[in-house]
Amino acid sequence: MNFQLQTIQSLCPGLEPKVIESHLRRLDHEYTQRFNPAVISEHLQHLCRLSPSNPAEVILRAVDDRTVECTILAFDHPFELSLITGVLTGTGINIESGDVFTLPTVRRERADPTVRRRRGTVPRVHDPHRDAVIIDRFVGQLSAATDTFDRWAARFNNSITEVITLLEHSDKESVDKAKHRVNELVTERLASLGARPAPMLYPVNLDMHQIEASRTRIRIVAQDTPAFLYSLSTALSLHGLLIHRVRIRNENGQACDEIDLVDPTTQRSFDQAVLERIKLSVLLTKQFTYFLDRSPDPFTALTRFE
Repeated sequence: MNFQLQTIQSLCPGLEPKVIESHLRRLDHEYTQRFNPAVISEHLQHLCRLSPSNPAEVILRAVDDRTVECTILAFDHPFELSLITGVLTGTGINIESGDVFTLPTVRRERADPTVRRRRGTVPRVHDPHRDAVIIDRFVGQLSAATDTFDRWAARFNNSITEVITLLEHSDKESVDKAKHRVNELVTERLASLGARPAPMLYPVNLDMHQIEASRTRIRIVAQDTPAFLYSLSTALSLHGLLIHRVRIRNENGQACDEIDLVDPTTQRSFDQAVLERIKLSVLLTKQFTYFLDRSPDPFTALTRFE
């Protein structure tokens, strides 16, 4: 910790040591194993820029002519992962790999009663150093042969800013509007795929096991299908589950996804009934996306699938 603190301090000379130290305490082992100090420092500096008027920071890089790397940093919201993956799919990215992390809320100290303000008189302001935030990194391929990184980046930035700004309102109408917009993007993308071979139900390898007292990991290995990650993360959010971490890998058309889930109400492992319900959702979603691009009305199919 001390060595890492000194390293990050040297890479973030403009940040106070207490801010860096507090940030490092929020990072789990998997995150620090995945990213080196230079990337961790870059993430921290972008997180410091988050505010209600700037709810998302996006880092985009062209790896080569067709491959892009995209990192989204934002305040945590329900349905956020599904909407992010939907925007990626809808703007023309075939996701090949990804690592998704949620940094937990830092418990606030109890306010001094002599200075405590009346509830409701002062709106609560998001604080990126205390509130739960997401760090979602994806690597994918531009799907359209005629697309360029700059054209895609402009589309993605506009769409992701629009969607996450709607989530910041934290009301049902705004969330529904964000979902509607992403469904439109995904539908437009499906329409551009053209004819594909007749769909078939490939086998799905599904494993679920508890990795911590409060975390359950789902591991899914199956043929990749359009909008699967988008549809699956939506389905899991509808169960009221928190998606703590996601690891996405796609090799030779086979998707291998690991998703760590947390029950926000009990903070304990799931009972058998909940596990069976989650399994059913995963399998049903996979079968749904096998046929989604052949639906006569994919937009209505996506909307009604919830």
